Amino acid sequence: MGAKILVVSFAKPERLADHQIYLGLRFTIAADVERRAYRDYGLLTGSFFQIWHPKVIFKYISLAMRGMKPRMPSRDADLAQLGGDFVIGSDGRVVYAFTSTRPDDRPPVDDLLDALKAQDG
Repeated sequence: MGAKILVVSFAKPERLADHQIYLGLRFTIAADVERRAYRDYGLLTGSFFQIWHPKVIFKYISLAMRGMKPRMPSRDADLAQLGGDFVIGSDGRVVYAFTSTRPDDRPPVDDLLDALKAQDG
């Protein structure tokens, strides 16, 4: 569809290459150690219950059962920082925004694709 994917992480740049390989990501990852983009896009930190929600724990268990080994977070990791998914139009405006309420909370792929298709039309 001609879209470019950018992942923004608050991890230190030296950790991102290893993380990219570990997850098998084939797109660009940028470091935002100061979390400016997180604040600008309204991404919050979660409460204890949001971070350790039963659905989150179940997700980690199901990943482990499929062979994905959990890794210990780095000392500077903030497990409470929530993420989001955004589609930004060619004019620089946000045309789709999804802010996560838990670490496992992601938008439906169809919603992202619909936002991309709307840019074509």
